[in-house]
Amino acid sequence: MNYAKQLRTLFALLLMIAAIFACDSPVADTAGELLPKPAQREYVVDTAGIVSAEDRAQIEKIGEELREKTKAEIVVVTVHTLDGADIESYANKLFRSWGIGDANQSNGVLLLIAKDDRKFRIEVGYGLEGEITDGRSGEILDKMKPYFRDEKYSEGVLNAYQKLAAYAYRAAGVAPGADVSETLEDASTHEEEPSILMNVLIFFLAIIGMIVLGIILNWLLGSLNQALSPDRGGSSRRDRDFSNDRRNSSSSSGGGSSRGGYGGGSSGGGGASGGW
Repeated sequence: MNYAKQLRTLFALLLMIAAIFACDSPVADTAGELLPKPAQREYVVDTAGIVSAEDRAQIEKIGEELREKTKAEIVVVTVHTLDGADIESYANKLFRSWGIGDANQSNGVLLLIAKDDRKFRIEVGYGLEGEITDGRSGEILDKMKPYFRDEKYSEGVLNAYQKLAAYAYRAAGVAPGADVSETLEDASTHEEEPSILMNVLIFFLAIIGMIVLGIILNWLLGSLNQALSPDRGGSSRRDRDFSNDRRNSSSSSGGGSSRGGYGGGSSGGGGASGGW
């Protein structure tokens, strides 16, 4: 009996050891295996085949001149799928594995696109977080969505790259060369224009302001009429009822949940993620 009990105990210990090794094994992290680092510096690693030769050449030209002038590096990586891996973690690991950007300035940017997963992410190094904020990264991804939904992937990638390059030049306080500035002009100036979301917000705020103003005027007129009316006994009750209605309305409308901003958390820098 003791021998059988010892065998069961030994078997249980072996199972526990096997479980521990299984958790630490690299096999558990096979989903979304990182792409190998290119032998030489490339600004477009297009394994999904979505960037045209013409747009690739333009991105390479912009990227190389940006690096020469500012030491910043912006790299586009496309894959078919991440095999279930989290895009934020994958982008951060790939960013650090490849060492994108200058080691001292941490001024690299990674634009990662998983075509079949319909996901993308902008990963930003510490040195560019002040200029390429999470919000701006999210705006760039939002403007990529219409291109990607229409399967105009190459055009969307080039448009995003131009905007990222414009921000990187601005962060360094360096003007781009004449042959590149034309492609960046629209990207840098368009940022100053109010977004569609902002216009919609201003419109609704104006409507709310008009409603509030109407309520105030109605209340003032009502109070004036009651003050001039010989029957003042009912005025205080109506005022109380109106006040109670306003409190009830305020309490019922305040329970909605607020949306958070763009996600973008990463251990290697800021950025944003999204899908189309």
